[in-house]
Amino acid sequence: MEPEFKVIGDADILQDIKINLEISRETQYPFYESAMVTLYDKGKKYSPQIEHAIAYGVYVSYKKTYVNTFGFENINQWANDFVHHLYVYKNKDSVYINYIGRKSEIDEFKYHKGTPIISLNDFYKKENITTQKEEQIINDKFFEFYDPLNIKYMQETQEIEKIEEEKD
Repeated sequence: MEPEFKVIGDADILQDIKINLEISRETQYPFYESAMVTLYDKGKKYSPQIEHAIAYGVYVSYKKTYVNTFGFENINQWANDFVHHLYVYKNKDSVYINYIGRKSEIDEFKYHKGTPIISLNDFYKKENITTQKEEQIINDKFFEFYDPLNIKYMQETQEIEKIEEEKD
């Protein structure tokens, strides 16, 4: 079992934060499974039971108008000081989120630059999201509630995604 994701930050900011997590885990190549769960929603934290994750995608929204996402491979899973900490903090006029995967990195937190949360429209521009269908897919990942007690993995194939990317 993976360690629990802990969301840490100032209560004034956290009351307006929602964090959804996309979990990817490998099955038999070329297939993998992915699922979305809600980790944190406006002051309420959730603790989904996660096993065998190979990668994560983090979808953060603040006041339903500012968003950002980042992903990472689950490379710390074999470390003896493995943790999942998400730090939400404000620096000047911007809100940031930062991931720490090992207890030994916590003291060095101040040296890590977090991911800034930007306006939803700026995110669409940055990610070249231009259709309503694309907007709906990404909005669901930011704003929907995904039951952390009932994780539903969907099987996907890496080869189909490669073909679709080549078409674009």
